[in-house]
Amino acid sequence: MATISLVSATAGEHPSLLLRADDLPRLRHVAGIGSPSGDATHGRYAAFAADYHALRVAIRDSQVEAPLPGDLLGCAFLLLIDPLSSERDARLARLTSWITRPDSVAMDPLSVIIAMDWTWKELPVDLRRDTLSAIRARATPFATTDSPLRRDEFLARLADLAMAIAVDEEDEPSQAWAQIRGELIRAGREYARETLPRFLSLRGLAPTSPSTAADEEAGIVLLVELTAAMERRARGEIEAAVAASPDPTRVLEHYAMVAGAVDPEGRQFVRDDGDEAPLLTCGRWERLTPLTAHLLAARTGDPAAVWMAGRVETELRKRPERGSWRFLPLLFDLRGRRPVGLDSLPIVRDLGSAVVFRSAGPDAATFIWVETPVAHLRSRQYFDAGHFLVRRGGDLVASAAVDVAHEAVPVKGGSQHAGSESDPAALTQFAAATIAHNAMIFFESGRTPTHEGRRYRPLGGQRAISGDWPDYGSESDMANPRRLGGLLAVGEVCGAAYAALDLAPAYSPGAIRAYVREFIWFPPDALLVIDRFSLRDAGTTPTWVMQLTTRPTPPIGGLSDQNRAAGATNDAGVWQIDEPRVEWSGADERAALQTLHPARVRFRVVGGPARRLDIEGGPHAGRTYVGGSAASFERLLTPVGSKSLINAWFRLGAPTRLGREFGTIPHWGRVEVEPATRGLEHTMVHVVHVGGSEAPLSSSECVATADGWLQVHVRGAKRLWTLRIRDGVERGGEIALAESAAPTISADEAAAGTIQFTPLPSGRAPITPLPAREADSP
Repeated sequence: MATISLVSATAGEHPSLLLRADDLPRLRHVAGIGSPSGDATHGRYAAFAADYHALRVAIRDSQVEAPLPGDLLGCAFLLLIDPLSSERDARLARLTSWITRPDSVAMDPLSVIIAMDWTWKELPVDLRRDTLSAIRARATPFATTDSPLRRDEFLARLADLAMAIAVDEEDEPSQAWAQIRGELIRAGREYARETLPRFLSLRGLAPTSPSTAADEEAGIVLLVELTAAMERRARGEIEAAVAASPDPTRVLEHYAMVAGAVDPEGRQFVRDDGDEAPLLTCGRWERLTPLTAHLLAARTGDPAAVWMAGRVETELRKRPERGSWRFLPLLFDLRGRRPVGLDSLPIVRDLGSAVVFRSAGPDAATFIWVETPVAHLRSRQYFDAGHFLVRRGGDLVASAAVDVAHEAVPVKGGSQHAGSESDPAALTQFAAATIAHNAMIFFESGRTPTHEGRRYRPLGGQRAISGDWPDYGSESDMANPRRLGGLLAVGEVCGAAYAALDLAPAYSPGAIRAYVREFIWFPPDALLVIDRFSLRDAGTTPTWVMQLTTRPTPPIGGLSDQNRAAGATNDAGVWQIDEPRVEWSGADERAALQTLHPARVRFRVVGGPARRLDIEGGPHAGRTYVGGSAASFERLLTPVGSKSLINAWFRLGAPTRLGREFGTIPHWGRVEVEPATRGLEHTMVHVVHVGGSEAPLSSSECVATADGWLQVHVRGAKRLWTLRIRDGVERGGEIALAESAAPTISADEAAAGTIQFTPLPSGRAPITPLPAREADSP
């Protein structure tokens, strides 16, 4: 870490937010304003002249009365670096009119404060006084109840803190302001040093949802930047400003870990509430989200942030409507900073609240996301601890959840239903419930829970927790009822990757005593899922659930009249499959699910017909979705073993706000697997094989030995893996790798090596930054 020197604060100094006065010679040099600076460290003269001129045009040609995101800062930036321009008066008039609009302060107070800091001496005294008075009247110091998960409130706190940093007693010589300012700074420093680390220890480095990722990350990064400004740090790495674990400067790593080198567009995994999942820190270009990657990259050099900043620059340069943000490449000059090398990323990464597995090398095509949340932090967070997603080109294992809480409503011509009943919460409940995900269900007959004042129809899943995490001010112990468990171990073993999760706290204590889920990833084509659990009552029915994106094909007999247990036709229903394996296809890829243990299971396929419906009205007219019906089986609210076949379904009329991913991820139904033998302790072993549309998919097998072990043979495209694991609740085991995959599986094949994968003593491997791309790489 670089050393950061403290500099003395200069009274009345402006600008002081995001940049300082001694940055101006460099900015004018790279913009091509005036003569070259003569400083060799500033690089090529007019290096960013194209961005500067695009910014000029965007502000000059703007016809809006209310500023759009980026307008305030873009206009202020021009006034700051080019005060002698012939367009100065027009820019100042425009900035003044934008700042004085009441909705500017209400909608984006932090942009207003930064713009005023950059143009302090240019703005009329009355405007400065009146605007600051309006903000100061409701200024509130940071408190332990504040959270980056509540965007508007958190941005308001950041704006108050920024005002206290930028406007000192020289600018506002009053005793009242001195007192307020002191309290804002004291509370901000305390929040950054004590509360933010607690928040990050619960949230981890992955967003609570891709739809909220941009706002969460902007809040975290801006707070760390303001903390550095509070200490009047001139340059250097902002890690020194906030010592937190996980490291807040790594909050953009999750984007890189799910990015394919051959898939330049890409997207995040769609999960939790919302259906926006851009592989970009500013999908909607709202508020200050476009700043995040550049700010983090410039301050830390983090390779993932540098890579993301490059994506942001590419996006804004190809879209004229983003012209107001063209100041970003000038302000945060990232020349010489190396982005992450997508072809050299690890095959597993611990993000605190998620684990990502991926195939290796420049042609990485398979990505797996595992939810490992530590706690339930916000009201719309799904009950899906241990849930996993698989993508290879397209989505092969996805969630059945669909976020229509505010769209499938009568006022927009929509509705939600549970079977033949109208139920305004049916789909909302289903989407959040464990049964809509890829996880275990523990069905307790006779239990009828409620959630937020309503009967909770999806039974047997994880605890339905309400509301937001109330206060980050105290140490969070494992007894907290909002705790969901956590990661026990993660690491690489013999070319494979391993993760183990304690999921017992996520479920009802009346259902289970202990539950550990283990994942072993055999790149590039096989994922082993091991579930070990101890029930409190042998009458509780455990059901392993995995969603299906398309109609599957069993190895024998298909989905036919002979094995259909429910449903009027073979388009939709419940099928009992004798050989516990199914295959299904995507656009250019295929997958197979196989139950390896126990030997005797009830293996059911549930789903269909998954007919696509058209949206008829509103701005999204013409888009399609799988809405289901009372007679269909796509989203049954409870496991088939519960004897209830009630389907959650919905209709859309004229929805107004659907994300780009809505309706794009296919969904057909699910697989349910129950042990055929009752008992208190169970071990269930499943394997998911993935591959291209041409090559045949591999198969695996499991043999129970006389000494209480399971010997599992997993055949990949190029290798044979042999594992020995306990048939019981004790996690871990050992793994052996054969040099090549033989035509048949043999228990006595020579192993290249044997490595124990018992948990690390600390629970987690040491984390280092993602590798940067080599300088000579393309």
